[in-house]
This record gives sequence, C-alpha cells and structure tokens, in this order.
Amino acid sequence: MTLFLVPALLALAIWLGLLMGRHGFWRADQVLPSLSRFPGRKPPQIVAIVPARDEAATILQSIGSILAQDYAGLSHVILVDDHSADATAQLAQTHDDPRLHVMQARDLPKGWAGKMWAVSQGVDKARELAPTATYCWLTDADIAHGPSTLSRLAAQAEDRNASLVSLMARLNCTGIWERLLIPAFVFFFQKLYPFSDVNNPLSSTAAAAGGCMLVRKEALESAGGIQAIRDRIIDDCALASILKPQGPIWLGLAQSDESKSLRPYPSLASIWSMVARTAFVQLRHSWLLLAGAVAGMLLLYVVPPVALALGIISGNGFLTLSGTLGWLCMTIAYLPTMSMYGLKPAIPWALTLPLSGLMYALMTVDSGLRRGAAWKGRSQGGGFADPDSDRASLQMAAEIVEKAGTSFYWAMRTLPEERRQAMFAIYAFCRAVDDIADSQDAPEIKRQGLARWRQGIQLVFEGKDLPEDMPLLRALRAPIRRYALRQVDFEAIIDGMEMDAGDPIQAPTREIFDQYIDRVACAVGRLSNRVMGAPVKIADSLANSLGKALQITNILRDLAEDAELSRLYLPSNVLAKCRIQERDPTGVLAHPHLQAVCLILSTEAKNHFTQAAALMASTDSRPLRPALSMMAVYKLILERLIDRGWSNPAAPLKISKGEKLWAALHGALSAGPPTS
Repeated sequence: MTLFLVPALLALAIWLGLLMGRHGFWRADQVLPSLSRFPGRKPPQIVAIVPARDEAATILQSIGSILAQDYAGLSHVILVDDHSADATAQLAQTHDDPRLHVMQARDLPKGWAGKMWAVSQGVDKARELAPTATYCWLTDADIAHGPSTLSRLAAQAEDRNASLVSLMARLNCTGIWERLLIPAFVFFFQKLYPFSDVNNPLSSTAAAAGGCMLVRKEALESAGGIQAIRDRIIDDCALASILKPQGPIWLGLAQSDESKSLRPYPSLASIWSMVARTAFVQLRHSWLLLAGAVAGMLLLYVVPPVALALGIISGNGFLTLSGTLGWLCMTIAYLPTMSMYGLKPAIPWALTLPLSGLMYALMTVDSGLRRGAAWKGRSQGGGFADPDSDRASLQMAAEIVEKAGTSFYWAMRTLPEERRQAMFAIYAFCRAVDDIADSQDAPEIKRQGLARWRQGIQLVFEGKDLPEDMPLLRALRAPIRRYALRQVDFEAIIDGMEMDAGDPIQAPTREIFDQYIDRVACAVGRLSNRVMGAPVKIADSLANSLGKALQITNILRDLAEDAELSRLYLPSNVLAKCRIQERDPTGVLAHPHLQAVCLILSTEAKNHFTQAAALMASTDSRPLRPALSMMAVYKLILERLIDRGWSNPAAPLKISKGEKLWAALHGALSAGPPTS
C-alpha cells in the first residue's frame, strides 16, 4: 500500500498543476460573443461547403439550418456528395433555394483522404462560383446551426482578422453512455488543446473542430490549400496547424443556440468506434506514444479513486487523503464541462470521470490494435502513407545532414518528425547546390549542374515525374506541399549558387552584397521558418535579420578560405570607407585597415542578431528552437572573431565542438512563450 502512495501523490500533483496552469482549459469559457452584425458596412461574402457521404438521416436538417442563416453575406451553399449509397443528394435538392449547389465528387485519387478530397472539390467550386468571397465555411452534413451562428463566426473572424474561426459543436448527450462519455471527450480535447492557448496568436498551439470552421480563403491559399492536408484523417487540427502561421485562429465551444451535432450515439459501441477510429492516428501510429498515453490516463483518472479505496481498506491515512484530494481536484476541473452540457445533478456526474477515463484508455488501446482509420467507409489503415514521402530519399537527406557534422543536426532532431524530415530535405538540397558551386569544375559545368536543379525544382512544383538520378528532389515533394514552400525561394538559392559558380565575386557593390546574402541565406530562412511554423507576421522579417547576421558572420570567418578561391565578399562601400582601394583578395587581407572593415561588418551582424532576437521574443519561440540554436552558435563565433581580430585572418578560431554544442543547447533552452 505504501508503494501506491507515490503514484497517488504524483496524480495529485499533476491535477493541482492542471487546475492552476494549462491555460485554465477546464473552465470551458471560450465562447463566441453574442454581437453578430456589421453596422454601416457590407458583410464579407461567404461560401458554405458541406462534404457528405451517406447522410440521408441528417442532410435535410443540416442544409436547412445553413440556408436559414440570418447572415446576409452567405452567397452559395455547396454540397459535395461523395458517392453516397443513400438518397443524400436527392434529399438535399428538395430545398428550393438558388444558393444551393449539389455536386458529385469525382473518384478518390491516390494519396487523398476521402473527406479532404470532397472538401477540396468544394473549395474549387467556391472559387468558380464566388471568386471574390472572403471566407469558406466548412461544415459537416450531420451538424445543425442556429440562425445566428454564421453571423457570430464572421464577426469574430473580422474582429480578430483571423485566418480560422471554429466552433466545437455540442454533441448529443441524452442516453446513459452519452452522458458518461461525451462530456469527457470534450474535456479531454480541451486538455489536449487548451482553447485559450489556441486563441493566443503568440502561441504555436493550433487546433480546430471540423464540424464548423470559417476559413479565410486568402489564408488557405497561402498555406497551400486543402492539398496541403490531403492525407490527414484528423483534418481539422491539421488545417489549424497550417493556417495559424498565416494569422490568428480562434476555437470555442458552441452554445445551446449555435452548432449542434445531429448524430446520436445510442450505444457504447458507437462511441467506442468514434474514438478508436482516430486515437492511434493522433498518436502518429506509435506504440511508444500509445503506451505513454494509456499510462498517463490510468495515472490521472484511475489512480486517485483506487488510492482512496486502498487507503480506506488498509487504514492508511496518507493514501486515503491523497486519493481523496486527487479525485476532488479531478471533479472540480470537470464540473464546468458538465454544467455546459446541462447534466444534473452535476457533482455526481462529475464524479464519474475516473470511469470515463478508464474506458477511454481501453478505447485507445483498441485503436492501436485496429491500426486504421476511415471516413464513411473509406479506410486508410495502418498509417496511411503519404505518396509524396519517399522513405529512401528522406533517409538520404537525413544521412547528408548527419554526415555534414553540423552542430544543428541535434537541434533539428528536436522537431516533430514531419518538420524534421522537411528541414533535413532543405538542408540536403542546399548542400547539393553549394557543392556544385564550390567544386573544381569549369564554370560552364557548374552552371549546367545548377540548371538541372532548377529544372528539377520546377518539375516538383508542377507535380511531374522526377529524374531517377536526383533522389533528393523526391524528399522535397512532401515538405513543399505540406508547408506551402515557395518555388521562388528555392530558385533564389540556386541564383545565389550561380553567383559563386561564375567569375569569383570580389568586393561587390552594396546592392550585389545584399542580393547575394538574400539568396544564399535569407531564402533558406524563409523556407525554414515555414517548416518550423514561425508566425507569418514575423517569418520573412526573421529570415531577413537572422540570414544577414549568419552570412556576415560566415564571411568574416572565412576570409582566408575564400581568398584561396579568389573570392572577396567584403562590400566595396565599406572598403572605401576604410580607405582600402585594393580589390585583390590577398592584398585586402594584408591591408592594415582590414580590422576596421571587419569591425563595421561585425557591428552590422550584431544589430541583425538583436533584431532577430526581438522578433523571436515577440512570439512563442518554442517551434523555433533550431533557429535559436543556430543564432546562439553564430553569436559565439562572432564574439570569438572579434576577440581574435583580423590581423591574421588565417589564424584558427579557438572554439571547441563542446562549446558549440553547449551554445546550441543554451539557445534551444531559451525558447519559450512571448516575453512581451
């Protein structure tokens, strides 16, 4: 019994932490304001898109509630019937309203989840019918909306200039199993994605509820469109994750007069199936994550009441007290959700959370055993492979990064798998084109090699077959689609390599100096920031500041090495300012005023580092850990360069690998919520 006291105390400590922290998720207080009008101005145009498959039981009420919205800007309602075996489309067409358009989905292509394919066709149709529409309202065919729902959504979106506003529809909660398990489902979702944190534009946390999502069309297109999440089963949170970098998002709980589900869950089996369908997908098909999730649920929800029972049986007062307090904290946290669903008496129902938690743990295990997911019978089992993800090419990219010996390998390893693979692919691409530019081949051979990469990037963006002898291009396909990477940035990097592939750069003008840095450094940052999830409002500014700081430091560090290649990147205006007329690299490096030139440029680099640090401090910098690591290492290099001076640019820089690793670690650990 004494041994059980440890997990009981741990559970109590965690519940106390959840009550006092975790962004107050348990309060269930994120709801839409009641104001819903647009006085003195025309409301923005909105197109509703409803994917449907075998929804004959609910489609009349669902479509009817959309057409009955009091929002004047709703111009079209598009129902995409995804090969229903029932009368879904025919029933929908009984609504006599010119705004309603019923279309049949085309056959599901390889690489698409069924629902996302239907939504994508709806978005395409909306673009055709209403090219100037501001928003698309994505809603499910088993959801009914109160008449003012869309007005409130639009008002919230306009007030916050949001890229996404979403409501978690009220689920049915009448039967015994629904009362036991549905509020718990909502509670767990809030704990996993604290709504107030989701709604904080400075936080990287992103989530949405797929039954009701108002999406700013411009933001969706900037994020790569529905195609960017075409393979996702948990599509709502995936959509939120690509939209939040485009602008603020907001997620709330639907009130009684807003969105509500029409789908009943009359039996335990129906709820069980709903959870088991996606839980293992949420855990990225990882048995390790599944084991951790189940262990955590048992600790949080089962241990407190068991500790209470064992404490009473054994007469262990400490065990009884810890179990009682743990269960009490759990109940306090659960009460707002129970009250929102109107379950009375609320306290007895709130006391059932341990049983609900145990059952959800069992559903999670079953989800792993099923190893699959489906939408309306469209099964994508066992980890639904992304057709753009070529394992061999991704592994090759990872090996290139690892063999390069960069101290940022481990910083990139801290990213989630998909983002890490994307960063490795970008790094490998940069390494490949840089190796061409720095090779001993003739300039014409270098230009031909770079031209092949330019053609290859074009093929990737056009979705065409790729050359078999350039496997790294295949590693770029999924990141380009998933993170809406821009072709112009890849081409800018190749442009920069072409500058090095021709005649050696010597004392460039300031314009060419800035252009070179933008191409070889800032463009890499623009790609990397999209992958890491930097907020769109700072992403390109951060790439500009940090890219300049890093590349100027590189130039100051590699003066002697560059001179051996007849290169001199020091800008002519700074050389002239320090009264250096020489342009030959060897002569400039021997000039007594070289120190003054390098100090001017080092001051520029310091200023850029300061600007980059301020930008990262203004947002949740945790997704930007690799950038913080890189900045910390390069700041250390710059400091040591200044200490060493440039009287002998070929003198080795005294900085150990251990110091670099420590700086990288310190930079990564500095990540956190915004400081201002």
